[in-house]
Amino acid sequence: MIKLYKEIDNKCQDIKCKENFINSIEENMWIHMVNPTQEEVRAVCEKTGLNSDMLLGALDVEETAHLDIDDDDTLITLDVPLQEGKLYETLPFAM
Repeated sequence: MIKLYKEIDNKCQDIKCKENFINSIEENMWIHMVNPTQEEVRAVCEKTGLNSDMLLGALDVEETAHLDIDDDDTLITLDVPLQEGKLYETLPFAM
């Protein structure tokens, strides 16, 4: 699933994509990806110029917190705690 967000009039707006979300991607957008398909990952990488290995790493639930720099791309991955009952687990959050 992919959602696009953009700041409009100082507010974050959910961009309602037409048939093909890839045509709606612009500069300075938040691209929210959850369990994307391989085709969606490929399309986002082609449209944005992101390194596909970096993006795939960010989508790995076993990824640990780190900073990754590759040419003009910077990826910040954090471990975000989630509580289920009395137990905690972490999931990666990448920017």
